[in-house]
This record gives sequence, C-alpha cells and structure tokens, in this order.
Amino acid sequence: MKVGAALADAVSEVGLDPAAVEGVARAALAEAGFRLEPGRERTFEARVDVVALRMVPATGGQGTRAELAVEVELVPATGDEPPHKEAGRASEPVGPGGPSKAVRAALTSAVGEAIRALRVSVAADVKSNEALIADLAAPDDRVRGQAVQALGERKVKAAVPALIERLHDADPKVAHRAVGTLAQIRDPRAVPALIDLCRGGDPGLTLRMVRIVGDIGGRDAQGWLLVQEQAHPDPRVREAASEVLDELRRTAPPPPTSPKSAGRE
Repeated sequence: MKVGAALADAVSEVGLDPAAVEGVARAALAEAGFRLEPGRERTFEARVDVVALRMVPATGGQGTRAELAVEVELVPATGDEPPHKEAGRASEPVGPGGPSKAVRAALTSAVGEAIRALRVSVAADVKSNEALIADLAAPDDRVRGQAVQALGERKVKAAVPALIERLHDADPKVAHRAVGTLAQIRDPRAVPALIDLCRGGDPGLTLRMVRIVGDIGGRDAQGWLLVQEQAHPDPRVREAASEVLDELRRTAPPPPTSPKSAGRE
C-alpha cells in the first residue's frame, strides 16, 4: 500500500504520519470485506492520498471542526484494466483530545466512505449485464450509481428502459450519471425521456441535452433540435442546436437511389 503525500506536512502537524494513514486504510479494507466469486480473485495496490485538511469554526461559532478529504485508488496488479478511484469526506469536532484525535476520527470516516464505494465498484466489474440491470433497482444508491456507470462503459442497449427510469432517481448523482450513460449508449429510445428533462426551462440543461440528443440522432432528435433552433428564447441554445443540426446534415447518409433513377443515368 502506498500513501500519497499531497498534505504530508499538514497531516504530520496533527500527529499523523503515512504509517498511521496506511493503518487506517488497512483496517477499513478489512472491515469492508472485499469478496469476489470463487476463481475471480484479483490483486490490487492501494493508494491513499489526503487531498484536503482544514480546521474550521463549528456551526454557531462554538468550537472548531476538522474537515478532511481523501482519495483512495485501487490499481490492479495485472495492468490490463483501469484503476478504481473513489473520494471520501468527513468532519469531526475538535474536543478534549485536541486536533489530532479529531483528524484521526475524520480520516477513519473518510477512508471508510471511499473504500465502501470502492467495494461496490470492484464488485460491479465481475457482474453480468443482467445482474447490473437488476442493481438499477437496488435500495443502496451506491449500488445503483455503480450499475449505471458500468452499463454505460459496456454500452448495454438492453439496459436502456431501466436506465430511463433512473433519470428520476431519488439520488441526484445517480440521475445525473444516468444521463451520461444514455449518452454513451446512444440508443434513440432514450431521446424522448432526455428531452422531457428540459421541460423545466433550465437553459444550461437544455444546452447539454442539445449535444447529447444530437449525438444520439434519429427523427425525434432532429424534430426537437429544429424547434430549439427556431424558437428557444436563449440565443446560446438556438446557436448550439443550429450547429448540431448542421453536423447531422453533413454526416447523414445519402438517400437510396431507386432502380428507375439508376437506369436513367
């Protein structure tokens, strides 16, 4: 296990050295209980980096809190798959034990949060497409979010109906990730649902959808883009829709030539 040194001095000032950070990470990994299917064992190198540490006044100005953020990365030893990286954040009050105790407690919470997310991420790697689609309805938002991401990376078209449901997920992060995944898969069935997200009138969201819907293409996409080009009140949206429509026209395949036309030539 390696421990990053982005804030080594600041961490040392409150009594934590890289060995202490490593100890916290090892304990969190053991507590998380990573398990894979038999025969699917893999070896990872863990890297922990404390990326933010600060002391801030507590709410109401009574006392001080230690706020800490970490990134934990699991790098496969084989090198033939991408690493898994997750972030964790925590805040703890500074009490009688002083800043050192508060920082250690925050570190334990933040590393634990990141590693629990990593457990979900690693588990998703070895799941079938069918299992990931089932995970889209899981009660744990981390499991749903990771399933959304994995299905996008695999471009699983069979998942599109279930992914459309996640556009209105109770967790905004999962809903946001579902938009990106549908953009990756590029299935025209998703276009009407993506367009519906713009009914709130947010021009920033509409700008994003103009590009996504244009990349997916199809009749629904072209019809909506024409309306945005001609009638949207925000000039940025009209301009973006016009540019996307021009791209679609340039890349559209030529119409098929009828046998009679071919004979006359």
